[in-house]
Amino acid sequence: MAAALVRSIGERARRTGTEVAWAQWSALTSAAAPAGGRRPRAVVDPEALVLLSLTLRGRDARLDDLVFACARRSSALLSVQRMMSLAETFPLATREALGGFAAEAGDRRWRAHAGPAPEARTPAPTPLAPVRLTSGPALLLRLRAGFGVGAKADLLGFLLGLRGAAASVSLMAAATAYSGRAMRTAAEEMALAGFIERMDTAPVTYVADHTAWAGVLRLFRLTASPTPEVPQWRYWSVVFAFLAEVDCWAREADEEGWSGYHASSRARDLVADHARAVQLAGLRLFDPHSGGGTAFLDDLAAEMDRVHAWCVKHL
Repeated sequence: MAAALVRSIGERARRTGTEVAWAQWSALTSAAAPAGGRRPRAVVDPEALVLLSLTLRGRDARLDDLVFACARRSSALLSVQRMMSLAETFPLATREALGGFAAEAGDRRWRAHAGPAPEARTPAPTPLAPVRLTSGPALLLRLRAGFGVGAKADLLGFLLGLRGAAASVSLMAAATAYSGRAMRTAAEEMALAGFIERMDTAPVTYVADHTAWAGVLRLFRLTASPTPEVPQWRYWSVVFAFLAEVDCWAREADEEGWSGYHASSRARDLVADHARAVQLAGLRLFDPHSGGGTAFLDDLAAEMDRVHAWCVKHL
């Protein structure tokens, strides 16, 4: 009974991850969106998307084609520093797969992180076109293409995605995976240049005029609304890291034949490790100390349904 429930939980995590990954890749590339899938409107976090796709490697050959095509054609628009920082919140299996991505990368910055090249695959029948930088969800990649890959482009993308809400240095650091020092320096310099505004609050916060920037970026051409509209920021990295951990937990439990008690104990640790991070996304995981014995697995199964609902709602 417990083993079947663990497999079911893992399958829910994989299904959610695959659904969201396909939707987001379809917003960035020429890949066809899944039938009946919701069209993404929020900002895509490119590094988090790559890491989630690497976690799911081997589950969908077409998804594998997408992520390695991205490595060959678009790795120059990805942040090596940010990718490595975010990877620390993902399972070991994901970090190991990242070496294969780096080995395939067309940009030399990735060479220091290259691992064994992935197994040779038959090329996709239809080569992917370059990333669609003018699509709303591609905001981060577009800003990097214009201003360079680094903290300033990502900081601007994050603040624009907040749609007028102010953010502290600590929140910017948590969202972007850059250090607090890097965010503070970038924010001060961008405020000095007039790109964003410094608010004399306690702590100091920063805000970007998203309406003005939407006009500059001509985002009104990308929506059905005649009013300029910046896509919203969602904290995909923390949610994807949680989904990846659940997937790896379920696979390890199945491969090693864990008892229900052991699987439940490990699940409690997993939830405790991610509970604080996913609060950034507005997700509150249940108390890992609630319920006794294997009853915790039922709670985790219900949690995966809530995470799926969050992902679909915020695409």
